[in-house]
Amino acid sequence: MFCEKIFGPTRDWECYCGKYKAGALQGHHLRAVAVSEVTPRQGARERMGHIELAAPVTHIWYFKGVPSRLGYLLDLAPKDLEKIIYFAAYVITAVDEEMRHQRAVHPRGRNDGGAQGR
Repeated sequence: MFCEKIFGPTRDWECYCGKYKAGALQGHHLRAVAVSEVTPRQGARERMGHIELAAPVTHIWYFKGVPSRLGYLLDLAPKDLEKIIYFAAYVITAVDEEMRHQRAVHPRGRNDGGAQGR
C-alpha cells in the first residue's frame, strides 16, 4: 500500500532490494538502491508522502468534511467551492491593473479601422 520511495522502508534497517540488511548502514543515504534511506520501518508511519502532480488537486477530506475546512479557509460556500474544484468555475487571485486599463481602452476584437475584410 505504501511506496517505499515515498514513505520509507517496510522492513527494519533493510532496503527494498534486500542488498543492505541488519543495520549495517543505519541512517546512511544510499544512491545505488531505490530507497534513499535505511531506517526503521516505524519512520514510514510518521511521514507524509509528497508527490508532485501535473495539475493541482484537493483532498476530499478537506473538501467534503463537515464543516468544509477548505470552504471555511477560503470563505466560500460548498456549492461554489465544488465548482472551483471540478473546474466549472475559477477564482481570480490577482489583477494586473495596467493590462486591465489597456483592455478597457482597446477592447479585444476591435482593430483600428473597425470592420475589415468586407
